[in-house]
Amino acid sequence: MDSATRGTDDSIDFPTGFEPLDEIDLAVPNEWDDVAIAALVDRVLAAVAEGELAAEYRSRNLWGSKLIRYLPEEDGWWFEKRLYDARIGWQSVSKSRAEVRGELTRWLSRETSRARDRDVGQYVDRDDAFVVRPVEALRND
Repeated sequence: MDSATRGTDDSIDFPTGFEPLDEIDLAVPNEWDDVAIAALVDRVLAAVAEGELAAEYRSRNLWGSKLIRYLPEEDGWWFEKRLYDARIGWQSVSKSRAEVRGELTRWLSRETSRARDRDVGQYVDRDDAFVVRPVEALRND
């Protein structure tokens, strides 16, 4: 990421093990404060907008996995949101940068895993996760 895409988040202390960005694997819920989560989301969206990385929110439940992927679109201000539900397959919609920022910030700030919010939560063996990977790894998977 060049200096033009960096925000005020350069002073945020991210927990160890979260550099480089393309190796992020963050469990939800997590111990991060709101400032660190907002800074992380901004850094990730800037990197995704550059076209080399993509972000994914993974939620598991009794019926299988739900994946929400954010892939870059051409202009850097819009993202392709791809939703996968094991019961219905893939769906895709375009989202603005502001919409994606709000969604990711809310999800990463959750106090419980989405799967554990439901009555079947006791059957889920893993919490939700947020990952960042090279775009081709998530686009073709």
